[in-house]
Amino acid sequence: MKLFVGGVKLSIFALAGVCHFRAIILMREYIRQGSEFSDSVHTVLVNSHGMYRYISESDFQNYQFCDRLGTFLIVVMIVLVFIEQSRR
Repeated sequence: MKLFVGGVKLSIFALAGVCHFRAIILMREYIRQGSEFSDSVHTVLVNSHGMYRYISESDFQNYQFCDRLGTFLIVVMIVLVFIEQSRR
């Protein structure tokens, strides 16, 4: 059972890292491809360390999904660690 729980925690941790890494890659790509001015396609303002660009709503939702999923998985992993510690 301990091996299974350890494997689940490790898998969740790895997937969370992949999601956050993907979000960073997406942000860099969207900053590079984004527009400096708002138009009918590029409507969402993104700020990355003082560099402002407008990106499409779907690109922004894709970025947010990856970022939020990674954050959620980290919280799940932390909860699993606390549950395991409380059982000892």
